[in-house]
Formats: sequence, C-alpha cells, structure tokens
Amino acid sequence: SFICLQANKKVGVMGASGGIGQPLSLLLKNSSLVTELSLYDIVHTPGVAADLSHIESPAKVTGYVGPDQLADHFGSHLNSIEETVDEELEEHNFAHAGKILADIWSSMVIDGYPTVAEYVDPQEGMSTIHHSVNLAMDKSELPARAVKNFPKGLPYDLACPSLKNELQKHICGTCGKYFSSVKSMTSYIKKHCSSRSSHSVDSLKGCEVVVIPAGVPRKPGMTRDDLFNTNASIVANLAKACAENCPKAMICIISNPVNSTVPIAAEVYKKAGADTSRIFGVTTLDIVRANTFVGELKGLDPTTVNVPVIGGHAGITIIPLISQATPSVEFPEDQLKALTERIQDAGTEVVKAKAGAGSATLSMAYAGARFAFSMIRAMNGEAGVVECAYIRSNTTEATYFSTPIVLGPNGMEKNLGLGKLTAYETKLVENAIGELKASIKKGESFVANM
Repeated sequence: SFICLQANKKVGVMGASGGIGQPLSLLLKNSSLVTELSLYDIVHTPGVAADLSHIESPAKVTGYVGPDQLADHFGSHLNSIEETVDEELEEHNFAHAGKILADIWSSMVIDGYPTVAEYVDPQEGMSTIHHSVNLAMDKSELPARAVKNFPKGLPYDLACPSLKNELQKHICGTCGKYFSSVKSMTSYIKKHCSSRSSHSVDSLKGCEVVVIPAGVPRKPGMTRDDLFNTNASIVANLAKACAENCPKAMICIISNPVNSTVPIAAEVYKKAGADTSRIFGVTTLDIVRANTFVGELKGLDPTTVNVPVIGGHAGITIIPLISQATPSVEFPEDQLKALTERIQDAGTEVVKAKAGAGSATLSMAYAGARFAFSMIRAMNGEAGVVECAYIRSNTTEATYFSTPIVLGPNGMEKNLGLGKLTAYETKLVENAIGELKASIKKGESFVANM
C-alpha cells in the first residue's frame, strides 16, 4: 500500500491531565506520526506539557489550561449575538471586548470632534448593561444609549450588527489583537501569527485529529451510564468548541458513556452546521481486550489476533464476533459465553481491581492512541486501514452502531458492516438494540434540551 511521507499531524487531547489523558499524551508524543501536540484540560496542563516536552521526540507540545484557553471564545461569541458565553468567561471576554471598543471609538470623529473612549467595569445595580464603554466628546459626557431586551450577558455595543461585523474584520483569529485595517492585520499575521506563538490561547486551532478522554472516571458500583450527567455537559462543550474552531478535524471520543456521548457530539455538530461524519466513538479497547483474552486462552501471540467487536461500548452492547476472529478459533458453548461476558465486563473488572482508585486508564490510553494512529495513517494516504468505531449507521435499527470501518483521508471510507453472524452472535445483537436506542435517545434529548 502507498504511504504518504508527509506523516505530520497536529493532534489535540481534550482532558490531557486526567488518568487517561496523561498516558495517552505520552504515547502520542512518542509517535513520529504526530508533529504537534495540543494538550487541554481545566487544571495542570502546563505541567503535563512541560514534562512531555523533555522527551526526545520531534513533536512540539503546548499546554492550555482553563475554559478561556480552550478555543477562540471571544471570536466564536461574536459569530452569534443570540448566545451567551459561559458565565466563568464573561468577565474575561467582555473586558476584552470593552477595551477593543474603546480602542475603536478613540479613533472616531463625531461632528468634526475627536472622541475619547474609556472602558468601564461592571457597576453594582446594572441589571442589563453589564459592561459598557463611555464615549466622551470634547470631554463632555454623551448620554448612554438605552437598549432593552438584548441577550443576557451581552454588552449592548456588541448587539449592534454593524459594529459586530467591524470587530470581526479587525481581530486576528490567532492572537486576538485588534488592527485598524485588514491590510495591517494581514501583514502582522504573516510575521507573527503563522505558527503558534506565546500569545495564542486557542488549544484547538489547526488540530487535524482531536481525542477526547475528558470527564470523570467510573468508581466501584457505578455503570458507564452513571457518568452521564457530568460527562454529557463536558462532551457537549468540547464538541461545540471543535465544531467552531476545527470543524474538519477527526473527533475521537473516549469519554463515557460513549453510547450517548457520540450522539451528543453529533447533535451539537448539527446545530453548528458541521460535518457529523468526522465524529468517531472509540471502542478500540473492546477489540484490544478481546484479542488479549482470546490469545491467552488459545496460547497465541495477542498481537497476531484480531477479533471484531461490534455494537456499542457498555455491557451487553459490546458484542465480540469470535466467529470472525483471525486466526480462526473455536470454543465450547460454555467457554464462549464466559469469554463474551468477560469482554463485556472487563471495564468493571479493572474498576474493582483498582478498588476506588480509578478505572481502566492505561489500557484505554493505549487503545485511544491505537485508534488515533490508525486515523492519522489513513489520513496520510495509507490504504486498507481498518478499525471498529461507534458511528452514525444504518446497519441496524440503532442509529449509531460500531462495526469495522475502512478509514481514509476524509474519515470513514467504507462501513464493512456486520459480516456473517452465528445464531449466538445474532441473539447478542438483538439483545443490545433496545439499550443502544435508549442511550442514543438520552444523548440526543440532552442536546435538544440544552
């Protein structure tokens, strides 16, 4: 097969400081397929990035911490005056907006008089106009404009479409700097912003592959579905940032419950008008476990074993197709049932073994890196790259379903479907459909009610 030698990709890891994120980032940093590694989390990421940057591999590592460094929040907010930014970002973003407005208005002339503009912090009792810019002419105060019923939290000056458009024309998307003209901005960008620089705070800009392990892990007694309330919001916010800042990137979702978080991401992408076919649920750990367990039982090198695992990524929705394994293997009925159940419950096996200290982090990091590497190899032109992934599908009654897929430069090239199933495997699929449908509906409903 033909392999393109430009095996260079910028990869983002969202949740890079966590139990999966750190070993995943280590594996990505150590790969020649990765040129640049962008690490984001709500805490500790600069330290993780500094640590990884000492490793003798070519990939450049940059750490971003906190919501204001996730993406171009200010620019994204300007794209729709009907939306309000995260309350935690309000002070930062609107102060920035106010200062830019003051800069613009300071160079204006009204009725032949030069103006003076000053940014004013929020004042107590200002219930609607949270931030404002006082415009003075000839040192005489001008009356404030009365604007009612504009979106909550939005400074009224940004509610003016013409001013909003003017701001968009003159703000560099890389560094946020304001320029008096498009020409001056273009000149500055060529000199200073063509590559990521110290003043950039957008962790997603330029990413071609984004892996999302962010979220809380399982603890003893918890199912993956118990994680829904916390992780659903996390994935929705990250998906929105990806849709707005790197819409062409391949999105690899690890955050559980995958059966619901992938539909969540897809619905967020639909709202943003982005391509949902670039979203993949990473079920690779189920394949890795199946290969390992079959290898152990048959005395085979697990690196030579390949067991397709279809369905979803939780409990009975995990369906190992032992009949399609290579090399071909057979098990008595009771042993096949025990093997299937061990593969389905392997995550719980690790949660119990760690006794409250975490879930499957190291093996998940390995599986996530494997999927990311397969994606990059396919994007670089390698033919015949196959991985199982949980994607939008019409293979079964469930609208999302994991099957082996051929990866290509633009994501999924071909869905290989279910293949020939045994009666036992057909029953496993039938038993899984109801739970999959419920998980999918739960994810879609979450976004509809956001």
